[in-house]
Amino acid sequence: TAVSMYYELTPEQLEFTKEQGHHFEGNGVLINLIDSPGHVDFSSEVTAALRVTDGALVVVDCVSGVCVQTETVLKQALYERVRPILFLNKVDLALITLQMPSEDLYQQFSRTIENFNVIVSCVVDENSVMGPLMVDPRKGNVGFGSGLMGWAFDIPTLARIYNKFMSKPDQTPEQAKANIAKFTERLWGEWFYNPKTNKWLSRPSDGYERGFVVLFIDVIK
Repeated sequence: TAVSMYYELTPEQLEFTKEQGHHFEGNGVLINLIDSPGHVDFSSEVTAALRVTDGALVVVDCVSGVCVQTETVLKQALYERVRPILFLNKVDLALITLQMPSEDLYQQFSRTIENFNVIVSCVVDENSVMGPLMVDPRKGNVGFGSGLMGWAFDIPTLARIYNKFMSKPDQTPEQAKANIAKFTERLWGEWFYNPKTNKWLSRPSDGYERGFVVLFIDVIK
């Protein structure tokens, strides 16, 4: 099945796309979503769908991780030279239904991303004609969200939001760009934040929690 969606980028989103080397005429984007079958018996239909697409949005249950069928379809996408990005779905299930501890959920995210990248590295090498294909939340090619509840975000978007709330309001465009880059780097990985002192450390310490945990997971709980 296919669904067409029209989306208008905000000025901030347009600026971000320009920073990534993409340029649009106007701010409107038409996206055609093709839902390819996930069952191995329909591999020919998956191949047909992949050959008319520009990219693949790989939706993975953040609790279960990458399953066998997802791995098969991901490999097919790579063989067809379709660039994949990763979306970690069902965050609501992990937080509300299963009530996973925040740090455990972060580690689950991290493992799923690592497993995804292992599959990619087994199919293509670093010198691929498609360029780097490994996903990294800080690069904006990993999304987190809930399809059921209709929300999603990525790390660069979260960094822009926190820059508005936690940086000086009179910052120059250059300062804003530098602060957003700093937030983007610190909202994933081994960076720890103390809300009381507004300080960051690159190692665990008393009073400090992982930046992604305290500034995202704990906020939406």
